[in-house]
Amino acid sequence: MGQENQELVDDLFEEVEQLANVIDDMEADAIKNAPEGSGLAKYETDPSYLDDIDDNLADDLVDDGEEDAAIYVRTSTLLPMEKLETEQVRIIGIGGIGRQVGLQVAAAGVRSVVLFDDDAVTKTNVSTQGYPYNDVGAYKVSSLLYHMNEMTPCGQFLGYEATFPLGKVYEIEQEDRQTGAAFLCVDKIEERAKIFKALRKCPILIDGRMAAETGRIVTILFDDEDDRAYYESTLFKQEEQEPDRCTEKATIYCGNFIAAIMVAQYMRWIRGLIKPGDRYRDMMFSLKAFDLFPYKQPLREELEGKKAPSKAKSKGGASNKKKRSKK
Repeated sequence: MGQENQELVDDLFEEVEQLANVIDDMEADAIKNAPEGSGLAKYETDPSYLDDIDDNLADDLVDDGEEDAAIYVRTSTLLPMEKLETEQVRIIGIGGIGRQVGLQVAAAGVRSVVLFDDDAVTKTNVSTQGYPYNDVGAYKVSSLLYHMNEMTPCGQFLGYEATFPLGKVYEIEQEDRQTGAAFLCVDKIEERAKIFKALRKCPILIDGRMAAETGRIVTILFDDEDDRAYYESTLFKQEEQEPDRCTEKATIYCGNFIAAIMVAQYMRWIRGLIKPGDRYRDMMFSLKAFDLFPYKQPLREELEGKKAPSKAKSKGGASNKKKRSKK
């Protein structure tokens, strides 16, 4: 019996090794043979590569077309899965922040995700953005789509090797891709301003910004005039941007942290917890100082006239009278 068991174990390991080799080959082919310059990349889970593997083993690994509830068994009581199945999100820019947003929303159960980015993976993106070294040279869109599809068999993911908004070549599909929440994960303020003007049918905009070990997350309800006006006030001139732009100095853990907060904000909105002028519509943090706080909240209140500046209180006549009365 011992010898027979050992042979079964050896056979199983051999089958698993065959499967791993086939998957590695499939991944390399999918990424390296991506349709460069086409502006459109879409990959869907294809179980045909398991044809030469033992049937019993394949049955355990391939989705049979029915929803696998076991994937979401630990989150189904926390998140509104039915809403996630029908919502579409757009991720504009898939660098250090956007890549992590894509992986997180795919794993969380968002079924429809559209990616926009025209960059290719470089070696520096391995340490700062988490792209696999084997993906260097491939478009970020094709790389991220592949790895999102690896995570879940349930998603309908689409990517454009192009910036947003799409050009005339996509005008037939553009209306479809103008709907749903928008995660804005680009580098430059001028790009944000251009995208903000082009967005339509956007219920919520979540903007993540990074500089080395600091981050800022701005969340607005797009149809609210006050929220829109506030967001426009954050679009300062490019020359005023912090010197440590994310394209110059970046850390992978800071990008991951920003992405986590952005996805958490999206989940708050899905559950109806975000209202116009939300207390946390603008947050800033420093991982070096280990501090997270609403961005310049006291100053904003002073500028809006809701609270008198603190300096004015110290200069007022009332404080002088108190001093004289003590004498």
